Amino acid sequence: MAKNSDVGENESVKDFFTTNRNDLYSYTECRDIGKKFLSDLKQAVIGENLQEIEEPRAKATKYLEETEILQLIEDLITKLVFERPEKPMEFLVKEIEDVKGRGSESQSMD
Repeated sequence: MAKNSDVGENESVKDFFTTNRNDLYSYTECRDIGKKFLSDLKQAVIGENLQEIEEPRAKATKYLEETEILQLIEDLITKLVFERPEKPMEFLVKEIEDVKGRGSESQSMD
């Protein structure tokens, strides 16, 4: 019988997406969740052979920062966790469309 040695470590980790909907978080807590998610995501791409991936990783990170995609993803995760919509995919699509609409409006005003 396989034994999961990680169970003890993970018992204290809170799953923010499956907790009781009455257990709401403040916007600040949700922003922290978004920041942690992105930090973990960045750490996940670090491999054993950094020399091979460092340049492509740096280029990708620079691109995502210059285009403000990282900030957008952080904001989307924050809103998603804060609002906890019944249909998260539809919620995210609407949020992205709203951002796209605001971008078009500001460009047409220039």
